[in-house]
Amino acid sequence: MLPFLVGALSTLPQVTAATVDVTLSSSVAKVEATYAVRVQADSLTFVLIRLRDQEIHVTAVRPGPASMHHTTGSVRVSAPAPRGPGLPAVLRYEVRGNLQRIPIPVPRVPTDPDASEVVIRVHGVSPDARLTDGFPRLSRSDGEVVTARPANLPSFIRVPVVETGLSVNRLSDSFVIVLMLASSMFWLVRRRALQAAASRVR
Repeated sequence: MLPFLVGALSTLPQVTAATVDVTLSSSVAKVEATYAVRVQADSLTFVLIRLRDQEIHVTAVRPGPASMHHTTGSVRVSAPAPRGPGLPAVLRYEVRGNLQRIPIPVPRVPTDPDASEVVIRVHGVSPDARLTDGFPRLSRSDGEVVTARPANLPSFIRVPVVETGLSVNRLSDSFVIVLMLASSMFWLVRRRALQAAASRVR
């Protein structure tokens, strides 16, 4: 029974590699997502979440033709699966509006955290941006290019920016620091009060 299950699972469609390139400018993010799929399926479906204050415009799908279904919170793209070994599926689109979070096409075909290679590259990130404010975990590749290699494909990325004030992460860090200082101050005041009370008793 076990060999049968292993064999059946090995014939299911699966994303073996995904590469997402995001190129940022002041008004638009251009995205090219490329997927390698093990075992041919009849079709592939990708779901893009539509975030508030954003417009998503799909510019190319390979192979085509593709069909698209728009809802208030998502864009679903369906296209024929590649028909040759080693041929990838490619989806290109533009995001306008709020560019702090960029949606990533998540295929209905799953990835394998232990075997699938996922690479996300973001071009145009300021050298002064704090990478710890980004998602998923980002590292500097070269100049204004940052790279993430998550175990699974996320439905969006959070772009690190140069903050003039406090970001959410920095605000959280500041709150923790203030809480620690307040606790230390409370402990010090209480200790002095106990020492003073003990002196009066003596």
